[in-house]
Parts: sequence; C-alpha cells; structure tokens
Amino acid sequence: MFNRFTISALMMVVLLCWPCAEAAIIDINDGGFHEIDWSKPVGYEDSVRVDWGRPGVGTSVKVVSGARIGSIDGLEDSSVTIEGGEIIFPSGFDNRSTGTIVGGVMGGIMGLGDSRITFKGGQINGSLMSSGNCEVIVEGGTVGELTSNGESRVNVYGGQISWQIHATQNSSMFIYGTDFTIDGLSVGYGPISAMSGTLSGILYSGEALNVSFDIIENASIMLIPEPATVLLLGIGAVLLRGIRRHR
Repeated sequence: MFNRFTISALMMVVLLCWPCAEAAIIDINDGGFHEIDWSKPVGYEDSVRVDWGRPGVGTSVKVVSGARIGSIDGLEDSSVTIEGGEIIFPSGFDNRSTGTIVGGVMGGIMGLGDSRITFKGGQINGSLMSSGNCEVIVEGGTVGELTSNGESRVNVYGGQISWQIHATQNSSMFIYGTDFTIDGLSVGYGPISAMSGTLSGILYSGEALNVSFDIIENASIMLIPEPATVLLLGIGAVLLRGIRRHR
C-alpha cells in the first residue's frame, strides 16, 4: 500500500531526474494558512509537502493562479485547495488530509490512506487515482483517467473523463445520472455486470459521459439515478400501489 514514504520516494526520483539542482522540496507544517502563488522557470519548479510527519497540526495551503510548482502533497491532517496555477507532476494526499480542486492544471492526483478528495474543476492531464480508504467526489473538471484501488470509494456526479474508468481490488465506484448504455445497449441502475466496455449516459451535472471502463477482481461500478429520477420512480411506485389497491 502506498504511504507518505512512497510519496517521498517518488518525489525524490522526480527531483533527481529533473535536470536542475535548484528545484527544492519545501515543507509547510506550522498549522497556519499559506497561499502558493510563486512560479519558477521550466526545470526549476519546487515541490511542496504539507504537514510531513506532523499529525494533528492541520496546516492549510491554497494554490492560486500564477503558481507553477513541481508537485504538492497533503499529509496527516492537512487541507489543500487548488484554485489555479500549474502543478507539473502527480501530487498526492495521504493519512487524513483533504484536497479540494476547483481549478488549475495538474499532472495527476493520487489519494491514499483515509484522505478525501473533491474535484470540482480544473484539468488533470493524467490520472485521478484512489487507494486505501480514500474517498473521491467528482463534480466537474476534466480528468484523463479515473482509477479506484484498495477499499476506496469514488462518487461521480459530473465532469469529463477523457480516457477510461478503471476499478480494481475491492474498490467501489458510484456514477450518478440517467440514460446509461453499455456498448450502445440500454442498461438499468445498479451494479454493472459487464467486466469491460464503453459506458455512455448523462451525468447528474448534465454533462455527457462516453468512456471505456474495466472492472477487475472484487471491484464494482454502480449506476445510480439522479435525485429527480429517484423522486419520479418513488412517485411512480406510490401510484402503482394505489392503482393495485383499487382493483
């Protein structure tokens, strides 16, 4: 299982392979609020760790427009918000950290441990991946690939997924919307029985979904009706019971 040491090792590999020795790892762990708006030229981008090895501190960091950094990792009980800027390499969240993404361009996002990630906007060029007991909520934005591993749970209400959905191990993925089809054939709500194919439909946000998927091991992908549909189904069931009583 990935942990903060894995994240650190990956970060060090990135920095060692990156051609400039002036790129640095910056630790922010004082329990305060910090805004990242600095930028460095290509090859000089700093990477940031929030609350590395400091449980209970609860440092908050916001990445805003104009920032350009190598990566940012939220650890322990930290809170990271990404509103804008550019983050070159994949970033991670671990332990009990929370990540809220509403803008910006990122190389990728990885959720580990008991972290919670909410993706509302912005662009992830690579994967948004969850593992451990991580919970991910996708409401908007654009992501290349959506992947769930471990015991993680992913809820998809909106956004655009460019490449594929990949569910493996014991993870669960819940997709909210209407008019779902698999390989062009209409399917009902509930767990997807097919192990692979092309899933299409209209997400709760109103955005179209058309993406390949695969399910491996004990993972599951559930199709869930949007609230309005649930209400209509409920009204329909009540009316049907009333008709049967009067027969």
